[in-house]
Amino acid sequence: MQEFTLIFRMNLTSGIQPTREQIKAYMDNWMKWIDNISNQGKLANGGNSFLPHTGKVLKSDNSISDGIYVANEQSLAGYIVVCANNMEDATILAKDCPILQGQNTSVEIRQNNTTQEMKDSKRN
Repeated sequence: MQEFTLIFRMNLTSGIQPTREQIKAYMDNWMKWIDNISNQGKLANGGNSFLPHTGKVLKSDNSISDGIYVANEQSLAGYIVVCANNMEDATILAKDCPILQGQNTSVEIRQNNTTQEMKDSKRN
């Protein structure tokens, strides 16, 4: 099995805030999805979520701006690390992510470059 990071992006710039009921339903769906991945033995790391609107951006010219990086009205909301046989299997796991029920949201699937894979690539 290989490790893949599922990177969650959502529109954090909108002034629209979910109701308490919507948050509860979202969290219930989220926990069911995570539990399903974990029960399959495919949750490598529970990941983290990020505080909305909290951060700094440091650029190569050493300029620093307060706030989060936003592109196409999306910013990073969090991530988890899963185990899968290949990119297709990781994508299947990601398709059920509850974040995709929202507007202007996405899940990016990236294969992790593990220590063993880095050693193998240096040999070639």
